Amino acid sequence: MPSISMRTGDRLTLGDGSVILVDAAQDGRVRLRVQAPAEVSVTRGEPARPAEQELRELARSIASDLSGLEAAHSQALLSGFVAELFRTAAENDRRAQRRQKQAQGIAAAKTRGVRFGRPAAPLPDSFEQARRDWREGRLTVREAADACGMSHSSFYYAATRRKAEEDQAV
Repeated sequence: MPSISMRTGDRLTLGDGSVILVDAAQDGRVRLRVQAPAEVSVTRGEPARPAEQELRELARSIASDLSGLEAAHSQALLSGFVAELFRTAAENDRRAQRRQKQAQGIAAAKTRGVRFGRPAAPLPDSFEQARRDWREGRLTVREAADACGMSHSSFYYAATRRKAEEDQAV
């Protein structure tokens, strides 16, 4: 972005015919006057966010395309576009509200102790003996899991979960 130093009374002419005039400068404040063609939007503050700028460009493009059509036809097209825009915005709002209510319901159910998901499969009768043998080093995780007819990851998960339950109970 170019940097320009200016004094009171200086003018800056932009390519679109806009003129920026330094009206006054004192105590660290600068007063500017802007003269711009009617089609140029002049706003004070933050630059437009990319989505806002994109929407402005889209609106200009639509207006340009509609200018070549008959007034009644362009009005009908524009009315349909605006109606669809409002329907889409309302649908997005409804979905957001539904997701929020769903999240609140799930949180409330969890505080009541409701469990979600598939229930855990019952552990085989040989699980406790295999777990003791694994903890005492007589079996590896894979050997203990094979003795129970489980995958080694399922065995390890169940064994560590059982240990946590025992620790909590004490």
